[in-house]
Amino acid sequence: MYLSLPAVRQRVRDSAKTSVRNGVSRLEFHAMASPCVVSFAAPPTLTKTFQQAALDWVADFEATYSRFIPESLISQINAKAGREWIEIDSETEHLLSLCQEAFVFTRGVFEPTALPLIELWNWKSQSPVIPKPMPRLTWPKAKSAGRGCSAPREKSFCLKA
Repeated sequence: MYLSLPAVRQRVRDSAKTSVRNGVSRLEFHAMASPCVVSFAAPPTLTKTFQQAALDWVADFEATYSRFIPESLISQINAKAGREWIEIDSETEHLLSLCQEAFVFTRGVFEPTALPLIELWNWKSQSPVIPKPMPRLTWPKAKSAGRGCSAPREKSFCLKA
């Protein structure tokens, strides 16, 4: 992972609640502004280890890919969009490849560079208004090559559906 903020890990761990029912462990926690649940069956000796590994993985994912964390990789890519390439790891390269597949599969409905439109629309307001003219989204112009990534100029990643 690109970044592991101790505060994110601590917040995710502090939100965790565990239970066991009929031999199935349930791990409930809050991450990425969402309630999360992991149900699994494991020998009692491995349960706590698995739970901690799952919490740490999700917290690291959030710390790396959240646009709400200024130090995250996605925030850095967005800040340097159209100006600089950012070095990425193989996991991020794979995630961007999945974004491309989802973009093609949904015929453009899944749009990873929709952040400027989301911010312009202000969908959280009492009466959201669709902006005119509509900004043009540009996922096909986002680039990744080898271990680098660049968002199109003045466009930003929002890896949230």
